[in-house]
Amino acid sequence: MKKTLQTITVIVMVMGCITQDTEDSRHKLVMEKEISQSTSTTAPPVPTTSIRLATTSTSTTSQPPTPLEESQSYLERIGSFEKIGERVCEIEGKPIIRAYGKIGCHGCEWSDELFDEFVKEYEQRGLVVGRHWLFDTRDDTLTPTIEETMPESEYDIFFSDDNNPSKSLPYFNFGCIYSKTGNSHMIKDDKEAERKEYVTVIEEIIKKKEVTKLS
Repeated sequence: MKKTLQTITVIVMVMGCITQDTEDSRHKLVMEKEISQSTSTTAPPVPTTSIRLATTSTSTTSQPPTPLEESQSYLERIGSFEKIGERVCEIEGKPIIRAYGKIGCHGCEWSDELFDEFVKEYEQRGLVVGRHWLFDTRDDTLTPTIEETMPESEYDIFFSDDNNPSKSLPYFNFGCIYSKTGNSHMIKDDKEAERKEYVTVIEEIIKKKEVTKLS
């Protein structure tokens, strides 16, 4: 009788362990299933920047410029000249065409006469006002007098980080719209090509000024 009771007790204990193991296994399976589902159904986070960019590009579609707006926009680059502004600096309604150099600067001396002749031609036609400053003499070679003093405003233009970040010579500033340092065609000694670049820039500025007046 005693042995029978002991046997029953052992069977009950074993069954309890089996039941517990079964419950543990079942719980483990449920947990694994939940983890698996959450992993497969949760989308990876989307960067907010992408959404904003997509929304912005969709909702703020830019309209093509009108013919007038397009004609008033200066080209970003003409040859080696880069656009530095949108508003023409002028005297008596004429764009100011500037060059800066100094005696003994090989690049300056290569383009000195070329620039002066070019500017005088447009000055005689009443289209521009020319300035050609030499730093060492502080003289404007386009005037008959020897100035010996450069206006502070001329220093400001040359040393401006927006206009001439390298502070190099020769430096050209056409109408405060386009500027460049150096001579594009000096390496080939092609002054005609250099002059054509000057002409293209000047004509662009004059053309845009006329369009602005008419508008």
